[in-house]
Amino acid sequence: MASSLYAGISGLNASTKQLDVIGNNIANVNTVGFRAGKIQFSDILSQSMTGGSSNAMQIGRGVSVSDITTQFSSGSVETTSNATDLSIDGEGFFMVNDSNGATYYTRAGAFHVDSEGNLVDVNGYTVQGYNLLGLNPNSIADLSLKDIQSNPEVTTSISIGANLDSQTASGNIFNAAQTIFDSLGQAHTLKMQFQKAEANGCWGVQAFLDNAKIPFMSHSGLKFNESGVLEEIYRGTASEVATNNESNGTISGLEVNNDSDIVDGLFTLTRGSSADSWTVASEVYGDISLIFATDEELAVSVTGGSTADITIALDGSWTTADTFDVTTAAGTPGTAVAGAISNHRTDGTASTAVINEGQIYQDGTLSLTRDTVSGNWTIAHSDYKNAVITSSGYEGIDDMIAVDLDGAGGADLMISLSGNWTEGDNVQVSLDNASSDASDIELRSIALSNGATIGVAESGTNKITWDLTGSTAEALTGYASTSVVKALTHDGYASGVLKSISVQADGVITGFFTNGQTASVGRIVLADFSNPSGLQRMGSNLFGETLASGVAIKNAPGTAGMGELTANSLELSNTDLATEFVNMITAQRAYQASAKVVTTTDQLMNELMNIKR
Repeated sequence: MASSLYAGISGLNASTKQLDVIGNNIANVNTVGFRAGKIQFSDILSQSMTGGSSNAMQIGRGVSVSDITTQFSSGSVETTSNATDLSIDGEGFFMVNDSNGATYYTRAGAFHVDSEGNLVDVNGYTVQGYNLLGLNPNSIADLSLKDIQSNPEVTTSISIGANLDSQTASGNIFNAAQTIFDSLGQAHTLKMQFQKAEANGCWGVQAFLDNAKIPFMSHSGLKFNESGVLEEIYRGTASEVATNNESNGTISGLEVNNDSDIVDGLFTLTRGSSADSWTVASEVYGDISLIFATDEELAVSVTGGSTADITIALDGSWTTADTFDVTTAAGTPGTAVAGAISNHRTDGTASTAVINEGQIYQDGTLSLTRDTVSGNWTIAHSDYKNAVITSSGYEGIDDMIAVDLDGAGGADLMISLSGNWTEGDNVQVSLDNASSDASDIELRSIALSNGATIGVAESGTNKITWDLTGSTAEALTGYASTSVVKALTHDGYASGVLKSISVQADGVITGFFTNGQTASVGRIVLADFSNPSGLQRMGSNLFGETLASGVAIKNAPGTAGMGELTANSLELSNTDLATEFVNMITAQRAYQASAKVVTTTDQLMNELMNIKR
């Protein structure tokens, strides 16, 4: 009879333990990543009634709790708005480390970035994985997003999508500007200036970096066909000029009047503004005077009389302020020798510089003539019918002639003059246009004040490629509609700081930076065990490794049997409320029945005690 009492008590204890497990499961029904427990019972060793080996006469001794196992079946998934909320679709555990470096395992993926830039769970434990931008990208460590930057990328290529109005007047300018970046990530403004040329479909183009003219472009003009399609690119040049001007002024001879009073001495002659305005000066001959002067001859009286004591023959071209000395020697007869000519300009020479190559859209000749009255230069002939001289002394430079080839304003060609020029002199310039089929244009010799570089280093210069015809080129057209920019593209970008992250199914953490770039900054690693049921509950949704669980096997999500990750979601508790309620009813009934066994046994024992009465 005592056996039934103890069996009933064991049943009460077992049902109590079952209710403990059920209560814990139900209490954690809303705990993220919670794994429900399941209790297992076993009977206690039975007692043989016969004392022998027969199994027909055995009485059980009650029940005991043999095991409480953790159920690792997947729970339902809840969608969230947090990109670092993660769930595992399949096998595996997240790994987190505490401040002492101890590793724990969890299915609760409610993570966030703390003030130190670490990816942590609700306990402040750091999530483990690969820091792909760190010093050791192949070692598992605390995932840190601190001080992550996107390095700058230098601009090497640009493209412009635009329409250039074919109806616009020659000389009109249209600008298209975009931002590009140097090797330090500093932003610069690259402006392409398009100027309509005289010829149909022709546009000159010049590049400016931060408003400074880029010194070299492989081509400086665009030509559209009758359908408005870019057909050719060209570059204009001006060859060395041919000149036609008088020779230098020279002294071709001196004649001395033998009756003259010639002494040892020296006198100086200086030309005025015209051929008859020479002057003479001497410290020896006090009464020296100039009797007459022409383009070819000078007559000097050393005594101030009206007789020519010395006659000087001139040749070539002389101009204002030309000077020469005459040395005399006494004797019978006296002599005179002309000294070196000083302050005398050489024959006139000229050279050209093209400052708007895009306006040279055809081969041709430009001829300039020195005016016989005003001394100014005029255009005598040009294959560019509207060519005009816009200024002499261009931009304050002496002896610089600026020529506007289309007559619409500006300076397309500069002619630098030097030496002596006189009326009727002529300068001829040969204008050459080199055209080719449309292709990419190179911008070179780009220097920056901050020491950085821009473009691709090549042959001692830096080159930016203007993508005109490649597969990625934006369309440049010449239709009869308003000039407009449709698209501006370039490679290169500034440095950027981390703005936000997203987590991919394979655990890769992708960073989005303020410069518009993306990069893989880390990768979460999962762990699995040969016997997950052997893990020890550590509280706070954490499990610890034991001998029973085996050593953690670590792999990236989606590999080696590991589940994939789902971002913006959390795995909820796998507690099944319906099952738990059924189990709770069963446990309640079992408890009541066990209690009934105890009370019934007590009643029987009470009756037994009453027998002696």
